[in-house]
Amino acid sequence: MEIRKAQKNLFYRLPYRPQIMFFSLYILRLGFLDGKAGYTYCKLRKTYEWMIELKMNEIRSKTN
Repeated sequence: MEIRKAQKNLFYRLPYRPQIMFFSLYILRLGFLDGKAGYTYCKLRKTYEWMIELKMNEIRSKTN
């Protein structure tokens, strides 16, 4: 449980996290083999990660 928490903490601090997620899903996990559906899913997941990043930045700016 602690290892997973540390991994998550590290992942959320990475720069370009949405792009890394897209690359990971589309290339490494072979999302391109699903055609348009795979591309759409990866694009939506990238957008989701971007929204998380925006929200985290908003929370950080309010605490400072």
